[in-house]
Amino acid sequence: MRGCTKEGYDLSPSQLFRRQCYLNAWYDPVARSIAYIGPKDIVWSTNMPQATSTWPKTRETIERCFTGIAAEDREQVLWRNAAALSRL
Repeated sequence: MRGCTKEGYDLSPSQLFRRQCYLNAWYDPVARSIAYIGPKDIVWSTNMPQATSTWPKTRETIERCFTGIAAEDREQVLWRNAAALSRL
């Protein structure tokens, strides 16, 4: 083994995660996740039109869950990541 990679692999597990994985937030405060993994690996969901969605209090839920988050990181999680994944 060399460094954090396993023999035969060019990337470490954390590099693979950052390349391939996203966390989905819904009712969760995202500050801890952003501090740990950064805003580029998190997407937001309202779970609409499910009965368990944040609607009709989606704005209030977002305000609560994004307390203390910079506007740029907020935009990244709320829509930029999903748009990039969908190639929009």
